[in-house]
Amino acid sequence: MITSQELQQALQGMVPTGQQANAAQLARALIAAVQGEPLAEEFTKTPDMKYLLEVLAGKEASNGQTLISFGKENAIGDVQFQDVAGNNIIKISINFYHDGSINRPLPTVDPSRPGDQTAVKIASLVEKLDRITIYQLLTQHFSNEEINGLCYTLNIDHETFPTSSKDGKARELIRYAERHGRYHELVKQIFTLRPHLLQSY
Repeated sequence: MITSQELQQALQGMVPTGQQANAAQLARALIAAVQGEPLAEEFTKTPDMKYLLEVLAGKEASNGQTLISFGKENAIGDVQFQDVAGNNIIKISINFYHDGSINRPLPTVDPSRPGDQTAVKIASLVEKLDRITIYQLLTQHFSNEEINGLCYTLNIDHETFPTSSKDGKARELIRYAERHGRYHELVKQIFTLRPHLLQSY
């Protein structure tokens, strides 16, 4: 796995001169997240981090052993670590709120990695559950306000939906996720917020 110093060196060659310090901070934060550590509080309050990830969108960095890919467009804030053999994939999602602040990234474990049965089960359900089942989960286990919160977490503006009812928002959220390639992310977030529902599948 790439070290914080190696990632820092790689990022500094990819960002504007004035962002060197932020690149170093981002490198430390990403490596800490990969290791399961929470972000330092000052990182979550740094507005330049969103700009920095926008600069890095669609780019890749490598130390010859690990490839780091930065998401673009609707996936800005998603960072994937993968070894050159294609194994041990770790994905991190940094969620930006409407005020520009950042929610700490949560590492998501690839199904091929042993030791995290919950992550493996969620990953399998993403492929298994259809939109009707997900609609039922949203309408039966989330309130209208909680669906708003789910949209907020996923950085989706529910106010653009043509309805304000809970059922309507659930339907529009699923349609939005499908149109923008974020259905897997939606399903995973539902079970992250309601882990007890895993017992039913």
